[in-house]
Amino acid sequence: MSAQSSGENPDFRGTLVRLSNLLKKDDLEAMKYMCKDVIGKRDLSKIESFFELCDNLESRDMLDSTNVTFLHNLLSSCCSGRKDILHVLESYTVPNNRINNGKVPNNTQNVQLYPVNVSTPQQTVYVPVTAVSSHQVAQTYDYKDVEKEINYLTRKLGREWRFFMRALGISDNDMAEMELQHPRNMREQIHGCFVIWSQQNRGLVNKNMLMTALMDASVERYDLSADLEDGDFS
Repeated sequence: MSAQSSGENPDFRGTLVRLSNLLKKDDLEAMKYMCKDVIGKRDLSKIESFFELCDNLESRDMLDSTNVTFLHNLLSSCCSGRKDILHVLESYTVPNNRINNGKVPNNTQNVQLYPVNVSTPQQTVYVPVTAVSSHQVAQTYDYKDVEKEINYLTRKLGREWRFFMRALGISDNDMAEMELQHPRNMREQIHGCFVIWSQQNRGLVNKNMLMTALMDASVERYDLSADLEDGDFS
């Protein structure tokens, strides 16, 4: 663990304890899966608790008392939009900052928060040049990497689309807003929700997240999940 982070702000550790008490086993497994490109399968196989995951992220300069943005993105992506979990982290006051306010601290690999162009939102994980190493570099995820999948699902999803969006972490309020903006146009409503999803998960969006939501018990569109896996968008 980082001596600097634990010494400067004890409440940082308390926040991690409170998060651990709220997280379920499935949440941890989802977070580990989302970190495959950052941590690697061998190290991930040794992680059995949320604390061990945090320790690993700290060792890679991706988490400390002044830098919780990557963790915030993980929780947003992997905990089905649970507001109780996000509230705990968002209530934590980062020293001299508030979840980094979109800035990338020196010598820290992090997700930069910035306004997204709705037409082609960009999701990027930034790594300072001085900190680059073979095990620290996280893959960059761009909206364009899943654009084909999003367009395909926009065409193929039917009445179950709201359950699918909930599985992705989209709130009912966001869906209602899209329905107000695009009345009687389900495709535009679905696509609008995808845009919200990509904005909420900057640096993390990928095909596997879509496939997982499609296989959720409330959705059960295994056919569409298989199509995404095979790259069949016909």
